[in-house]
Amino acid sequence: MKANPVCCRCGTRASVVDHIRPWRGDRRLFLDPANLQSLCRSCHSAKTAGEDGGFGNPLANDRPDGCDATGRPLDPSHPWNRPG
Repeated sequence: MKANPVCCRCGTRASVVDHIRPWRGDRRLFLDPANLQSLCRSCHSAKTAGEDGGFGNPLANDRPDGCDATGRPLDPSHPWNRPG
């Protein structure tokens, strides 16, 4: 934040260092300086709520890998995709 003391969203004084892409356990994303940005507390709260499903928002990625937007498996050999 010393290098970027201004919120990159609204231009006010930044108070939080934020991960641009949620790291969700990925240590490389957590430690990557290119994945960091300065935000004010208000912008950080709004961004986090949008990603984590707060304020009634859907999760940013609330479906498992390997599924389409409806949650149906993409693998044609999955039991759910077998005929009858």
